[in-house]
Amino acid sequence: MPLYPLYALLFADTGLSAAQISVLFMIWSTVAFVAEVPTGALADRFSRRAALVASSALTACGFAMWVLLPGFAGFAAGFALWAFGGSLASGAFEALLYDGLAAAGAADHYPRLYGWIEALELLAQLPVAVAATVLFNLGGYQLVGWASVATCLGSAVLATRLPEPPRHTGPEDAAPGGYFATLRAGLAEAARRPAVRAAVIAVAVLSGVDALEEYFSLMAADWGVSVG
Repeated sequence: MPLYPLYALLFADTGLSAAQISVLFMIWSTVAFVAEVPTGALADRFSRRAALVASSALTACGFAMWVLLPGFAGFAAGFALWAFGGSLASGAFEALLYDGLAAAGAADHYPRLYGWIEALELLAQLPVAVAATVLFNLGGYQLVGWASVATCLGSAVLATRLPEPPRHTGPEDAAPGGYFATLRAGLAEAARRPAVRAAVIAVAVLSGVDALEEYFSLMAADWGVSVG
């Protein structure tokens, strides 16, 4: 997303202080944390493909808020939408990929294929950062923002084309409170199984450390590096 390397600078250039920007990051993190498990259970209960489509659409709305309503309130609302959208995709994409491969009798390809997807996602950040520089020099934050909105909407359209294998339906699926049963089962597994619990803690810790990256562009600006 072209906005990724620039959004903290957008906040600063709009007039927000470092403290206000930190509060925005807290809003983003809090909404993502609170929504992570419920949205995962929602995707498991209904449609993972629909969760991916909604994820991209909500993220597009969040970026549009930043462009249309530049200010603390608009940025906070955009972060909330982005966080909720990201939570919808988190886990849903991996599950959809695995289920699709399993339905085709190729479940053993999942680790290698998902590894390639993750690697390509990281590598894509390099040309996108170059694109962000070009877009900013041509049209400022407005052009970067709308390009990011268009990218998210394109992702939503592509997500509608992903095949979703049919779900198993049994008596428990029609029972009242099925959603909450799925939610309780997931929480119980994380609490009961040491391997799952360790993975949850490790991801939380590493994500917290990775959050320092959000301040790198602000540090560069303090050193006198221009946005362009």
